[in-house]
Amino acid sequence: MESKEWYYSLGDQTFMVSTKPEHISHDFIQASFSDPVMYWAKPISSENLRTMLENSCFLGLYLTSPDPLPRSKSTAKDLDPAAPLQPPCVFIQIGMARLVTDYMTLAFLTDVFVVPEHQGKGLGQWMIQCVKELTDAMPGLRRVMFMAKNAPHAVKFYEELLHAQIHDQEKGKVVFMSSRDAQVDS
Repeated sequence: MESKEWYYSLGDQTFMVSTKPEHISHDFIQASFSDPVMYWAKPISSENLRTMLENSCFLGLYLTSPDPLPRSKSTAKDLDPAAPLQPPCVFIQIGMARLVTDYMTLAFLTDVFVVPEHQGKGLGQWMIQCVKELTDAMPGLRRVMFMAKNAPHAVKFYEELLHAQIHDQEKGKVVFMSSRDAQVDS
């Protein structure tokens, strides 16, 4: 699947969700895996992290800002006159989501996380909408599965954004949920 990017402006800030591997911060992922909020994860070796990223669809959530570092000066002959002039940007990773998928019939959503200082701004919802756009583009998708904290706000979040349904479960701390493409199951 080709890399995708989405942009969202909120006040004077611009955010980006991207599947481009070159933007991924391995340090951010490891720090997130250490965060108690991600109780299901823990840091992994650099080699295992590389393998994990190579074999899944990773969505990074970034705060974009103009690059504060000076760039080498270019001359007018170096510039493409048809290209719009844009300042270089830096991408500060503030969130993530990961799909373990065959890009055809099944996707497992995991490692959804937004740093606390950027929660409550609708960025998590937007990132999940980007996930839904990716999964909607999978032609034979039967099911998107994930586990979520068994809390009313978490269940409602995924029910609304992914049209997910809770599957049988006992009273536990997590709940298994999935959404499916009704056309494939018909």
